[in-house]
Amino acid sequence: MAIVKMKRLMLLGLESDKNQILDQVVKTQSIQLKNDIVVENFVATDTSVQQAQYQEELLRVNNAISSVCEFVNKINYQTKDKKDHLTIPKTTMARPMLETTIEDLMSLSKIQNEVQEQLDTIEGAKESIATLNNELTRLSGEVEKTKLYLPLRTNLAFYQDTQNTFIVVGTVPKDNVATLESLIGSNEFAMCQQISQDGDSALYVVVALKDEKQLIDSLASLGFSKASFDPDTIPSEKMEQLKKRRREIKKEIASHEQTIASFRENLNQLKLYADYLELQQRLSKAEGTFPASSYTFVLEGWCPEEKQDEVQEKLLSVSQNMLLYFYDIGDEEFAPTLLKNNKLVKPFETVTNNYSVPNYHEPDPNGALSIFYFIIFGLMLADVGYGFLLFILGMVAKIFIKQDSGMRRLLTLFGFCGLSAMVCGFLYGSVFCFQVIPADKTILPSSSDYPMVTIVLSLYLGILQIMVGLICNARKQIARKQYLDAVLDAIFWELLLLGVALFALDPAMGMIVGDGTNVPAQLQNVTIPPVLGQIGMILAGVALLGILLTAGHSKKGIIGKVIGGFGGLYGIINYFSDIVSYVRIFGLMLSGAMIGSIVNQLSVPMFGSPFTAVFGAAIFVFVHIFNVALSLLGIYIHDARLQYVEFFGKFYEGDGELFTPLGSNLNYSVFTTQQTEAKNC
Repeated sequence: MAIVKMKRLMLLGLESDKNQILDQVVKTQSIQLKNDIVVENFVATDTSVQQAQYQEELLRVNNAISSVCEFVNKINYQTKDKKDHLTIPKTTMARPMLETTIEDLMSLSKIQNEVQEQLDTIEGAKESIATLNNELTRLSGEVEKTKLYLPLRTNLAFYQDTQNTFIVVGTVPKDNVATLESLIGSNEFAMCQQISQDGDSALYVVVALKDEKQLIDSLASLGFSKASFDPDTIPSEKMEQLKKRRREIKKEIASHEQTIASFRENLNQLKLYADYLELQQRLSKAEGTFPASSYTFVLEGWCPEEKQDEVQEKLLSVSQNMLLYFYDIGDEEFAPTLLKNNKLVKPFETVTNNYSVPNYHEPDPNGALSIFYFIIFGLMLADVGYGFLLFILGMVAKIFIKQDSGMRRLLTLFGFCGLSAMVCGFLYGSVFCFQVIPADKTILPSSSDYPMVTIVLSLYLGILQIMVGLICNARKQIARKQYLDAVLDAIFWELLLLGVALFALDPAMGMIVGDGTNVPAQLQNVTIPPVLGQIGMILAGVALLGILLTAGHSKKGIIGKVIGGFGGLYGIINYFSDIVSYVRIFGLMLSGAMIGSIVNQLSVPMFGSPFTAVFGAAIFVFVHIFNVALSLLGIYIHDARLQYVEFFGKFYEGDGELFTPLGSNLNYSVFTTQQTEAKNC
């Protein structure tokens, strides 16, 4: 369990060999390039234009992929019969990424013209759809407008002024209809008739003597405006024309949608081509960081020491006309972090990396973290049935999810922790929150009947983990040859915590047994020797004196050392605060157990009748699954919090950067060589 030792490499090669060398860098999948190389009198080539071109093309391909999926889903939504639904190539949970070889991916430049034709067709169809949709929107507006005029059986040209009267067809806001009719009704030389009313407007025909000029002004003040409809068109005929054109447009849109959806069989090809463009863009970006002269260039990066010979062989296979050097990483020099842990510890890397990747120059914390995360997870869940479900879930993920993915890592983590939950559940005699072992026969007393037992157990587990955290800090300081710091920063705090743990044994037992009337059967014959408390007091006293005298050893001057000593004693508050945080173990355990017990009390009595058994079984299964999911969410978060704050706070630096070889972490595909390595991990 360790961080893989890295080597820094530097290559001086010919400009004419650069593309082939970069291809080999990708094929090794073992080199992460450095992007801040400085060489005197060498100037990097500006590749920004080329990068922008790749980015633009990549955006086109990704948009095409999204468009194909969008229109396939739209067509399927509109198709009632599922037998007629369009299918697209989909990845599975077992293989969420497309699999390809590095050689096959890098050879996709051959299909550039073919892909360009596909993109042009998709983009052309999308532009046509956008244009037709705009026309459809315009026509919809005209349809709504025409509805107001539909009651007219003739065109507006029919309404002509006579020698003595004027005739106006116009619209007025619906709110002013009553006012308009009142106004015209009070004028003996005018009359009006409502033709229709739709939405917020009403259509009127107004007839008046031509001498009634003031009437026109009054109508205008009410929002009356002359109809803007085509005077030579009959409204019903106009409506038929509009509806016909709308039907035609919808057919054209559907045709274009089918054209786009027809590329569903090319989706995988487009996705691979997108990754090809992504890779080319990264290569172009890398090339733009290489200091170069007229004929040579410089490349720097990192590779695992165990891969040095393989990397050297592949790079030199391009040409012997290069200088290739490998250097050890200096104590203060940056290097990316590559973790290498066994199968038991590897799933717990997810927990650490979610917080911060380990720094290359510090010990890997995953070994110690995995033990405590495993134990605490089991105590928080503490049920054989729940643990078994998680174990099965983890094993199914391990077996059936073939590619390394976040889902696979998380479910595998839960599977391992399910074993811990089974063990702890056995200690408490709990199976699906049933007490299957008599309470007086279990190894640990019930947490609901004797909460102080679990609380004390949680606190002592916290003391143990914090002590391990101090040991990890000392280990880190020893690795950095800070021997005095390693001893003084650890030994007295370890003594203090050990002393407090021993001294607190008797008071803790007193809180558990109380007045002696309700002592757990498991603890009836357990006694705490008084000598342990005395030893604890002595250790704690020595530790306090040692902290006072040595906590300020790194400070300058006598005053600084004295202040540092008292500051060290103040740190006791932080330590005890951290220890108390472990009470959350009891809280999570009790909450899940109580919910499960209530479910059992509700559902089990229903099994006595065939009429209620099905309903009771449904309640039992559904709520227990819900309880597992809810508990899992809380446990994952709170267990991780104990690691991040209480444990990592004692020694962990983090802020590392995961080793990412050039060409890795593509959007749609994974190299089969990487997959083989993932399977072997």
